[in-house]
Amino acid sequence: TLGASYASQGGRQEALAISRAIQYHVHRRIELPVGSTVVRAPGPLDLKTANLEASRKLTVAANVVEEEIALGISTGTVPAAQYDAFVQGAHKVDDAFLASIRVIAGK
Repeated sequence: TLGASYASQGGRQEALAISRAIQYHVHRRIELPVGSTVVRAPGPLDLKTANLEASRKLTVAANVVEEEIALGISTGTVPAAQYDAFVQGAHKVDDAFLASIRVIAGK
């Protein structure tokens, strides 16, 4: 998770240096059996900060679920004064990416 990778400290006295950029993009299409119903779907995410961009979009149409997930972490430094906001963003991304879809199968 981002929290484990970048936000494991409670606070910082010095800037956090991010030396490796990450770009991640997934498009997933799931065709559910006829009669299946999505009863719970995670909400969207659209987060943009200086070093962190993430989004998650989910659409359901008939028996098809489509999902777009994107994550970008740029190199640079996160000043100590902005570290708490960066940590909060990282935790929002983790929560959004780990949220699941609940489906009741058709008969």
